[in-house]
Amino acid sequence: MQRIVAASLRPLATVHRPATRNVLRVARFSKINVPVTSTPGRRSDYMIVESDIAGMQHKIRELYSYGDFVSGLEMAEICRDTVRDHFGEDHPVYASTLNNLALMQKNLSLLDEAIGSYEAALRVYKSCVGENHASWATTLHNLGGVYRLQAHNLSGMKKVEGIDHALECFEGMMHMTILNAATP
Repeated sequence: MQRIVAASLRPLATVHRPATRNVLRVARFSKINVPVTSTPGRRSDYMIVESDIAGMQHKIRELYSYGDFVSGLEMAEICRDTVRDHFGEDHPVYASTLNNLALMQKNLSLLDEAIGSYEAALRVYKSCVGENHASWATTLHNLGGVYRLQAHNLSGMKKVEGIDHALECFEGMMHMTILNAATP
């Protein structure tokens, strides 16, 4: 697997760092359709912004682990807005922030909002990395979980419809997982 990943990486740019010692680094990025340095509106202090984004993502995970979903939702919204301003809406990091947002919404029983966030994340992942990517499958699984949870609060045909939505998501995720496992 490492050999395949290494073969798919290509030098994209040479980066000179003004440090005390003369260091020359070659940045390597995968061939995924993701703008790296040419994102419209990208700030010149991108390293600082991306460090801030990483810090926010860490804080979101921490708040989730503490069960502080209200603060986690607030942080996820700030992170989503920062990522959108920095990378744009057609970037996997943006989809990841939508997943974080949906997770907090789900835990606060904001199920319709969580469904909307997961569906938006699926659209971004489909556009950026395709439906055969693990992040797409994970998001589809998470969406199925919200539909299943929502179905518990329904009755009659609405409950059946909710369970059907959940089943479609789980089956889609499993189908993709099986196909990826069969492909060398």
